[in-house]
Amino acid sequence: MPKRGKNLRVVQDDEVLDLDKYWETEKNIDEQINAYRRKRRRMLILGIVAILVIITATYLVVHFQTYTKIKTVQEVETSDVTESGYQQFAAGVLRYSKDGISLLNKSGDVIFNQPYQMRNPIVTVSESAAAVADKEGNEAYIFNKEGLIGEVKTSAPIEKVTVSEQGILCALLKGDTAPSIICYDTKGAVLVEHKSTIATTGYPVDARISEDGKGMIVSYLHIKEKQVESKIGYYSFAGENDKSDKVGIKEVVYEGELVPTVGFLRGDISFHVGEKSLSIYRGITEPTEVSKVNFDLEISSVASDSKYIAVLLKDKTQYEVRLFGANGKEKMRGKVKNVYSHMKVVDGQVILYDGTNICIVLKDGVERFVGEADKPILEVYPLWGVNKYAIINSSGMETVRLTK
Repeated sequence: MPKRGKNLRVVQDDEVLDLDKYWETEKNIDEQINAYRRKRRRMLILGIVAILVIITATYLVVHFQTYTKIKTVQEVETSDVTESGYQQFAAGVLRYSKDGISLLNKSGDVIFNQPYQMRNPIVTVSESAAAVADKEGNEAYIFNKEGLIGEVKTSAPIEKVTVSEQGILCALLKGDTAPSIICYDTKGAVLVEHKSTIATTGYPVDARISEDGKGMIVSYLHIKEKQVESKIGYYSFAGENDKSDKVGIKEVVYEGELVPTVGFLRGDISFHVGEKSLSIYRGITEPTEVSKVNFDLEISSVASDSKYIAVLLKDKTQYEVRLFGANGKEKMRGKVKNVYSHMKVVDGQVILYDGTNICIVLKDGVERFVGEADKPILEVYPLWGVNKYAIINSSGMETVRLTK
């Protein structure tokens, strides 16, 4: 039988655990750990702040610079460039001529190609659909970003076309006695037909269909007692299968003023541009005026995207560009020194070009670029990336970067 307490010994006084000292040591260790953690947090915060400062400073330097030179990053040569027209669409550009139309991506690769024979092709685009029609002819083709989705044969010569997001095509057609407005689906079937009367309504000069294809706005030129006036008619379509004639819900009259341009922004927001005014309306079945802006200067050019309207005003010695939002409020105003024959709006950027001259103004008023390209510009649009743009010229397609 083993003896009890064989491994036991007497503990000396100096070996007795000092609890106060133990807890003090533990406290010091905790304080050191917390101090280390606080230091790491401060360093992390300072690092994040430093990175944000660098990013912000870099953004401000890049954003508020005015660039004057163009550096070619990539160039793709294409044939028959000067005989073709170009229109930005989807993530690329439509190239069209009398012989056919094709969609090119930013590398110049052909996404789709549709041959045809037209005397005078005209192109219209929305965000998801595009159409090409033979002006004074009787045929039109409808596309999405993947290719052909519809073909239309009209009963009368085409003057103007507009297309909705779903590919519904509305055409302004010449008539023997009066013009007519007919909307077609992608199968070529007539959805809506409306014949105007020149004596009472006037002659249609512009027309646009809403993005959802459920409404249309038409500007008419009317002569009343030897005085020019414009009438803006709103048309609401009950549905794709309703082919009945639709009467304008509301007719807005501009006495003594020509209103050659109408259009739609996002949703049911529409606008009218007269000789010296811009009006914005909301609604189609019951359109209501949201805002009206009168200008002291003559309107030289108008452009829009789904969010903004750009107006180029002509002064005695120079031009002035103004940008308006869907609520009619002015977003930007800037002076333009040169004369530009082309103007477009892309995501709030106002792009003006003529020959080799190009000017880009941002929606906050920053003059992003003023300068010249090496060759005459046929089309230009922004690409993803800092200061990157695509330029179509007489040689082909260039990917460029704006530099100092």
